[in-house]
Amino acid sequence: MADSDSENMDTDLIGTPPTVQRSPVSQGGSPVAKKTKESPNPAPDARDAIKWIRHTIEIQATKKSCMTVEMQRNMFVMLTKLDTAVHDLVMANLKCQSQLEEARRSSEICVSAAVAQFGAELRLREAAHEQTLEAVVARYAEKEATRAFDVAEKGIKNPPDKQSDSKEAPSYASATAKGTIDRKPDRSRSRAEKRNNRIKEARNEDHEPAFILKESPGKTVKDVREMIWTQVVAKNARPMCQMVTTKTGKTILKPTDKETSDVLKHLSKICPSLLQADSLRWPRVIVKGVCSDTLLNQRNILAQNPELGISEDTFEEVIKPVFKTGPRDRAVTNWVVEVNPTYYGKFENTTIFQGFMRCSTSPYEDVTQCHLCLRYGHPAAKCNEKDCVCAHCSRKGHKAADCPAAEADPTCANCRGKHNARDKTCSSRTAVLIGRVRRTDYGTSK
Repeated sequence: MADSDSENMDTDLIGTPPTVQRSPVSQGGSPVAKKTKESPNPAPDARDAIKWIRHTIEIQATKKSCMTVEMQRNMFVMLTKLDTAVHDLVMANLKCQSQLEEARRSSEICVSAAVAQFGAELRLREAAHEQTLEAVVARYAEKEATRAFDVAEKGIKNPPDKQSDSKEAPSYASATAKGTIDRKPDRSRSRAEKRNNRIKEARNEDHEPAFILKESPGKTVKDVREMIWTQVVAKNARPMCQMVTTKTGKTILKPTDKETSDVLKHLSKICPSLLQADSLRWPRVIVKGVCSDTLLNQRNILAQNPELGISEDTFEEVIKPVFKTGPRDRAVTNWVVEVNPTYYGKFENTTIFQGFMRCSTSPYEDVTQCHLCLRYGHPAAKCNEKDCVCAHCSRKGHKAADCPAAEADPTCANCRGKHNARDKTCSSRTAVLIGRVRRTDYGTSK
């Protein structure tokens, strides 16, 4: 009876495959089509083999007869199965150890890289703080030296009177007799005055028009330039002119004296297909205090402001609205308009009425400045730079709000002066304004 039980158990253990745990069915997939990438777990096979061997040994220990051939064959099969399972367990253990070692090494590399990056950033911050501290100390020393010099100079000019030796407080008469200390003039005001004076001088200059060289069939710009040069030299032995080539390939001639300008004007009338006079631009005026839902109209402005002395029925174009400026979410906005040079003097620094609003006008002297590279002449949307430039220290990679050298003296990114790059008294900005003034016709009624 015991032999039959052991044989039945042998048959069940050998014929029945080991149970393999299945992963849960994935969404949208079939359990039949899913393939297991990992090798089966050898632990259940080893466990079943050990149980069978232990059970067989216990049964044979109670018997007096020897082990049958079938039983011995099954014993060898189970031993082979146990050996294979143990080998698989050892290999899996080695694989886990190698993965653990690799993960430890990669984590050490990541930690070392992070530590190195943090150390580099820390050194950069320390260098910036040292530079800021040196600048603050130098500025403080300069102020102290200036104050000591002023005190010494004041002591020479105003020697101490006899009452200063006594411990009594000075009287009102003695305190006011020393006079007031002369205040130093504000440098920003002096720079602004110089800028305004230079712009006024540029307006009063006689601006000669520029001329554009045009290509003709069968002739290049070089051929046309040589032909114009021959004609100019024939009438003026010493021409004074500046040639400029724009980014679009346009060649412009800018005469610097009246004789050369007259010769070029004569040639432009004779050969308009080769040389064309480039007319000066109209001056611009900003009208402040216009209702945001109102569109500027020449006829309405002239009809409501007869003190301008311009008839509302004139066929000549007087003003041309260009664009709005100022906050967009307010009831009042500003308009930038171009004014006919003949009537520019009537719209400069005056007051006009538009609808129910009383508006003030003044020359428009704003310059387009890029918020990315801080240069003049183009907006940020058309800039070719990728990194922003700091308006305080003129370095790339950060903005003025995040500048590490905020306590140090500013440096302009355009003229390298000791001021912010957005300062309106910058010499580069003044040069751009003067260049625009020289290309503008302000008429004869200024």
